[in-house]
Amino acid sequence: MSDFPSVLVVEDSDVDMEAIVRVLRRSHPHVHVDRLADGGEAVSWLLKAARLPRVVLLDLNLVGKDGRDVLRGIRREAALAELPVVVLTSSTNPRDVEECYAAGATGYLFKSVDFALLQSTLTAGIEYWLRQPLSS
Repeated sequence: MSDFPSVLVVEDSDVDMEAIVRVLRRSHPHVHVDRLADGGEAVSWLLKAARLPRVVLLDLNLVGKDGRDVLRGIRREAALAELPVVVLTSSTNPRDVEECYAAGATGYLFKSVDFALLQSTLTAGIEYWLRQPLSS
């Protein structure tokens, strides 16, 4: 296992995932990126991980298991209670924001279709979470 920090991205769109990886490779080339396209696998993947990621980027509108359901499942597990989970979505609906925070989201970032805006948002968000102390 690498000593570099890792990020888990739960994203079902190949196009969006490609953009996210492109941003992360430019801004944080040392970060290892794992991807799950199926939100239904997230909790079991995290519980089996040899080392938890520094942050989970979670798409809200996943096919199958919705991002809110994934988030609630993560928060039900004591071992994952302190894991930062940031919703990364194209939704700016205030109700979605409220529901995600109520379900235990640590953050909520807008996934813009404008690459420059996505890059600045995601770079700042990842930088913030990588600077946070690891939970014990």
